[in-house]
Amino acid sequence: MQLKYIAIDDEPPAIELIREYANKISFLDEVAVFDNCMDAIPSIQNNAIDLIFLDIQMPDIKGTDFLRSIKTNAAIIFTTAYKDYALDGYELGVKDYLLKPITFDKFLKSVNKIADDRKVLSVEPNLQHQNTNNTLDGYLLVNHEHSVIKIEYSDIKYIEGHKDYVKIHTESRKHPLLTLKTLKHLETILDGSTFSRIHKSYIINISKVESYRNGKVKIDDNHVPIAEAYMEGFKNKFMKGKI
Repeated sequence: MQLKYIAIDDEPPAIELIREYANKISFLDEVAVFDNCMDAIPSIQNNAIDLIFLDIQMPDIKGTDFLRSIKTNAAIIFTTAYKDYALDGYELGVKDYLLKPITFDKFLKSVNKIADDRKVLSVEPNLQHQNTNNTLDGYLLVNHEHSVIKIEYSDIKYIEGHKDYVKIHTESRKHPLLTLKTLKHLETILDGSTFSRIHKSYIINISKVESYRNGKVKIDDNHVPIAEAYMEGFKNKFMKGKI
């Protein structure tokens, strides 16, 4: 499922920045962009719009007044250089409030909120059963570079977290897959007997661990740190196979 969006802003550089950022996110699908509110009305009325990026200070009508005049089920993200409209946004049910200049990190976090609310596919589990070889049958479906990619649980070596996105390191791919989701979310999806959170930035597949020493696990040529807070839980899982 995609999030269909429009952007309304009278400043061309602002529109281009939104388009540039949106093009990096696989579940965002542009319907149209507008330099004024009135031209956007037919698009809002005639299309199934999920998301509107809306500037506030525009020549003909303020974004806040425009929003009061229309009916839409679309999520609204204000994009503005002014801090004084947070209360208006709250009263109008706006989902987020991005202050210009907008960074990609904040843009990403904002649209990820909408994706979670709308249950847009970014990482979805297919939980099945655990077999006798201590590898979990099943897979993740991951949005990556405008494609939905199937990743078998047994193929995952470890997952590296970076704020609102993760890198999934696999055996079958030379480079990790980058996708919008958090380690916290994946921790609730992945089977706890096969996968283990060992650091605020890492989840590992226990079956891929070759050894551990000096606070690190070895997975192929990679040495992944274990935080002290996760050490006991890791040892309990890893030492199950000890003879």
